[in-house]
Amino acid sequence: MRDVHGGHGNGRGRCRPGPTPPATITVASVDVSHPRGAVLRLVVRFAEPLPPSPSGSFASGFAGYLLTYTIANNGKEFAELGPQQDTDELAIRKPGESRGTEPNMRPDRNTNARRTAPDTVEINLETKRLGLDQAPVDPQLTFAAQFRTPSTVTVDFGSQFCQGERLAGQRR
Repeated sequence: MRDVHGGHGNGRGRCRPGPTPPATITVASVDVSHPRGAVLRLVVRFAEPLPPSPSGSFASGFAGYLLTYTIANNGKEFAELGPQQDTDELAIRKPGESRGTEPNMRPDRNTNARRTAPDTVEINLETKRLGLDQAPVDPQLTFAAQFRTPSTVTVDFGSQFCQGERLAGQRR
């Protein structure tokens, strides 16, 4: 992915207003590919190893670093990913879906997201399952981070935004 504002192709996104995120939650690069059929793969690499996954649950609230990924195509959001209780896997849902007790899509071979290395998160999305019937997908990733404690202390870091760019040898 490239910088949304044209940048110099350094693979880093632009930050939106807010405190500068620490290196452990700063996106260093995002690789985009289509490994099979209508599957979109984003491999998000961070400048340093990620902090531990947050503790807590969707219902009771999470404590720690809450990392949220929003993915759009041509400006329209089609997937939201966020923390999941007691795991390094990410919950995947369609934007606007009910946030009740079971808001998440069930992961399968083509739609899943998890930490695959200390500094890497791999996201696989079957675009048709998420309502994208047209190709190509020109993904835009917005990465938001928040730090919460069990008390009332919350820090919202500046969101990072990355725009898709065709990789050499990749079809869209």
